[in-house]
Amino acid sequence: MAILSTAKIVGMLASAKKTGKQVMNAAGEYVAEVVEDFMSGFAGYGWKIWEYVKGKWMLEIDSIRVREQFVVFEMLVSKMRAIIGSLGISQACGKIATVTLSEDGAEYLITLEDETMSFVAHDFMRCQTYSGAKQTFYHVEISSVVDDIIHIPVSEFDKDEEGNVINPPKVGNDIVQFGNSVNKNRQSAIYIHADESGQPAIDIMFDIDSKDWTGKVKTRLGGDIPGGGGTRGFYCENGMIKGTDTSGHTVYCIHPDGTAEFGDGSTKFAADRSGKLAGGAISWEWDADKKKYVCTMGDVILSWDNLSPEVKENLKGADGKDAVLFQIEFYMNGTRINDIPCDIHGVPISGNTVIAKLYRISGNTKEDYTPEKWRISYLKEGVEVLSSQPLESLNFINISLDISSAYDSIAVKTYEKSIPDYVLLTEGSISKVMSNVPDWLVGWDTNKVQIGSEYMISPKLFTGKNAGTAEEPILTGIVQGDKCITIDGVERSGIFALVDNEVIFELDPENRKYKFNGEVNATSGVFKNIKSPNDSFRIKENGEIEIVGKISTSSNGTRIEIDPVTNSLKMYTQDGIEVGSLSFFESEWNGIVNYLPRLRLRRYVDNVLYNETSIDSGTIFCSQKIGSDDYSCYLIPSNGLTFYKNNEQTKHYSKS
Repeated sequence: MAILSTAKIVGMLASAKKTGKQVMNAAGEYVAEVVEDFMSGFAGYGWKIWEYVKGKWMLEIDSIRVREQFVVFEMLVSKMRAIIGSLGISQACGKIATVTLSEDGAEYLITLEDETMSFVAHDFMRCQTYSGAKQTFYHVEISSVVDDIIHIPVSEFDKDEEGNVINPPKVGNDIVQFGNSVNKNRQSAIYIHADESGQPAIDIMFDIDSKDWTGKVKTRLGGDIPGGGGTRGFYCENGMIKGTDTSGHTVYCIHPDGTAEFGDGSTKFAADRSGKLAGGAISWEWDADKKKYVCTMGDVILSWDNLSPEVKENLKGADGKDAVLFQIEFYMNGTRINDIPCDIHGVPISGNTVIAKLYRISGNTKEDYTPEKWRISYLKEGVEVLSSQPLESLNFINISLDISSAYDSIAVKTYEKSIPDYVLLTEGSISKVMSNVPDWLVGWDTNKVQIGSEYMISPKLFTGKNAGTAEEPILTGIVQGDKCITIDGVERSGIFALVDNEVIFELDPENRKYKFNGEVNATSGVFKNIKSPNDSFRIKENGEIEIVGKISTSSNGTRIEIDPVTNSLKMYTQDGIEVGSLSFFESEWNGIVNYLPRLRLRRYVDNVLYNETSIDSGTIFCSQKIGSDDYSCYLIPSNGLTFYKNNEQTKHYSKS
């Protein structure tokens, strides 16, 4: 069956199928509905003729037969290529050209057909081939590669009960490298497979430092995704899915921690169980204490324009009743209060009793209410230090303030009887506030200086808090004025900052003593004779700087140290490995000891020294490790240039 896209045949012509539905055509008649039955590509179906670009037409069909003449001006043939089994994409591969045993029979010596050797020492080499009904499989570690010859211990291969190698390497075997036990730069691969357990997939592997691939697949596209119970899909460990527009602006992103953002930031789901919709118009966060989500709606407009009149009418419902609220109010001497006024020592100044009353509020009515139970908690910095529960329950309760120094606030709760326990009706709290002045301001009228009609200055002033008692105060705050503090038995004048009675800051103009303990943040200043408390660091007035001990700088884990004990400058990696140094070494000549400079630079890979350069007076030394060989050279002006391999001299160029 075919379908025309329009009655005028201007769009496309394609195979079609019936949907089983009836539709009305242009003539007003009901006819069978048909839809396009076509999918493009190698695994597609159906046929189609369509304009794929303006002025160009495409025919896609399963096969075509021409009985007489077939004229083609230009033809592009797309050939599908296939392999049997799996395909590995890694840092090395090849086909075996020769296989021999070493003289002692302990190693296989393998050469490849390729001109360039891509395998290196400690690579894991894998072969998996089929020949008829026979399968060849081995997965082994290369011990070394010398002169383009791969060395593999025979012990790496599987053996039968008699000790014979089951699958030895053979000429013509295709081999692929998967990982390296030492070099992190060779521990990744892409593995494409379609014949393993009937679940074709593309695997991207990292950290392949052994023959065990457990946990090495970090990304999979296809079947049997990890932890999916055999399902197909996309899997990524600690990965990100990110979409951008043509300018590179991110429009959606799923982060490794589980945070997801969609709609160009209009929707977000965070890993801490918070989130937002409509750009934050609706947001929520998880309250761990309540074990519930707290949702917030911003400045939004809710529209139900798509509701039918019947639904709108049903949503109206009957008139509701007024809400009922319970409220606790506090009173002292018949006056409602919000705080307990106290002097500087925390002693209430308006009496020793606070009355708490419970009210029931509904609509415009407010009436006394008697709960089933009251509970009073005296708190110190939020921690309960004392509690009481009256035996008789009334609509009010008297709260004693006699234990004035043991608390800083009072919490009151009321309960209603409910089977099998009580339920909370409401709660309230009230705190102490300092309402009085220090003792030394009692004579205000006799020792003040008045400026104009509004401002008065006292000779002494303290602002802060007393965490102790009136007899043994523990002060934190600022003291200032004339003879306002006594330190070591001496009355002092000025400005002093206290933390638990310890003076951390002082400005004493009479004795010209200025002290500060803590962090200083200044944009400029003039300082003379600066030193650290233990004299390990000093800046003299003439600009000289003296430092006793190491100087260490760091960035991204790396650091540089200047050590006066060893008279050296050293450079360290983020792993604490010394890679550079500038130091002195002793040289004795004619009984005289001289200290000569030496510069040394090193390069490590996985804690193994691969390169070293050393420069001292009259000598340059260089070394390099390639595979299992060590190469080095010495340049001495009085001797010449000498090369070594594994500590054996290979070449020498004389100074002449």
